[in-house]
Amino acid sequence: MDIELRNINLTLQEQKLFDQLSLKVYDGEKVWIQAPSGSGKSTLLRMIFGFMQPDEGTILFNGEALRNGNVDSLRASVGYIAQSAPMPLMPVHRFVEEWMQFDGNRKLQISMDAVRKVFLQFNLKPGILDKQTGELSGGERQRVCFSLLTLMQRNVWLLDEVTSGLDTENSHLILEAVQQANATVVITAHDGAWDKIDLKKITLNG
Repeated sequence: MDIELRNINLTLQEQKLFDQLSLKVYDGEKVWIQAPSGSGKSTLLRMIFGFMQPDEGTILFNGEALRNGNVDSLRASVGYIAQSAPMPLMPVHRFVEEWMQFDGNRKLQISMDAVRKVFLQFNLKPGILDKQTGELSGGERQRVCFSLLTLMQRNVWLLDEVTSGLDTENSHLILEAVQQANATVVITAHDGAWDKIDLKKITLNG
């Protein structure tokens, strides 16, 4: 799935984040967005996901402009992991069960056995399902959310600092999965580990 940003302008709290920003990510490309801290990388992913709108400009998926009337249908093709992977307070198994019931996931009929299997692939032991989400480390939250993303069959992955809380071994597992993903992937990261895989780099002016 192609993603295109055309002439995006956005000001937040009197700070101009984007001034006529235009870029295109082609179907199947894996792109690393690079920019200084505070320059709007996370905001950019939130706009692409439809969580917020630019002041001016257009965001398109396969040539279709993102707007209020189609944001839910287009979002069904996109998987998004926010920075620090925030979770509501509840048992992890309940978090997973509620995730399974989201409209875009219910039709996939993902089993709890499939969840346990993918958790193991990312070094998450079965007992994590019995923990409270508030007991998880930042790295565990990132791996839980990323594991679930790999089951969602989304055409686009938006990944905001998904390796920031991980050690080298677990970071490598994420990088390897991204490299093998059959998806358009947009990454924001300060973690130099991403240099280890083949990514197109796009630098935003800070």
